[in-house]
Amino acid sequence: MPRLWSRGGFPRSFLADTDVDSVAWRKAFLRTFIERDLPQYGADLGAPALHRFLAMLAHYHGQILNVPSWRQPSMSPRPPCGDMWTCWRTCS
Repeated sequence: MPRLWSRGGFPRSFLADTDVDSVAWRKAFLRTFIERDLPQYGADLGAPALHRFLAMLAHYHGQILNVPSWRQPSMSPRPPCGDMWTCWRTCS
């Protein structure tokens, strides 16, 4: 069970020979998802902005969603529409 928690449920990640191979596969999967799949659904923020947005969502996993806390100056550079939440809502 610990291996499943550390590598995830995707077969290629879970069945990889080493943890390094598993991490490499997951990074490639995320990169493909951000660069190819999300833009097909209308998320045209660009790969770096989408990556930061998904990382921000991952940090809030399992917590109460507090959208005003996303509007912090740590989101640099500022998106053209003011904050990531507004950009995400208008692009989806």
